[in-house]
Amino acid sequence: MQRLHYIFISKASRTSVASLLSILTPIYLVRLGYSALYVGIGLTAILAGNAFFNILLIWYGDYLGRKRSLLIFSFLVVVSGVLLSSTIFLPLILLGLFLGNISTTGTEAGPFQSIETGVLPNLEPEVRRNRAFGVYNFIGYGASSIGAFAASTPDYFQDSLLASRR
Repeated sequence: MQRLHYIFISKASRTSVASLLSILTPIYLVRLGYSALYVGIGLTAILAGNAFFNILLIWYGDYLGRKRSLLIFSFLVVVSGVLLSSTIFLPLILLGLFLGNISTTGTEAGPFQSIETGVLPNLEPEVRRNRAFGVYNFIGYGASSIGAFAASTPDYFQDSLLASRR
C-alpha cells in the first residue's frame, strides 16, 4: 500500500502543476510580447512533445524500465523549467515547451500517466484495482482543479511578468 501512496502523491503534485501551466503558458507567452501565432506554435510544441515522448515510451519503455523512464522524464521536466524561467528567446522557449510534458488541457497527457497506470495494477490485489484507479483519477482531477485555481495567483501581483516567472 505504501508504493500506492507515492503514486497518488506524484499524481497530485504533477497534475496540479500541469493544470496551472496549461493556463499560464499562453498568458506568459503573450506577456513576453509574442503574437497569437507564436502562442499557437508554443502550444503545438507542447502537443508534439507529449506525442513524441509517449511514442518514445512505447518503443523504448521496456528497454529502459519504468524507474529509469520516470527519472529521464523527470530530468527533462527540470530542464524545461530552467529553460522556461531563464530565457525569452523563442527557440529555447519552444524547446522547453517540447521537453516539459506540459499539458494543454489541464490534465495529464505525458508519459508519466502511461507509466503509472501500467504500474498501478501490480500494486493492488485484483479486488481493489478498480478502487485504486478510481482514487488515482479522483486525485488527479482534484489536484488539476486546485492547479487551475492557483493560476489566478499572478493577478494578485498586478499581472507582473515577474510573478508569472516565479
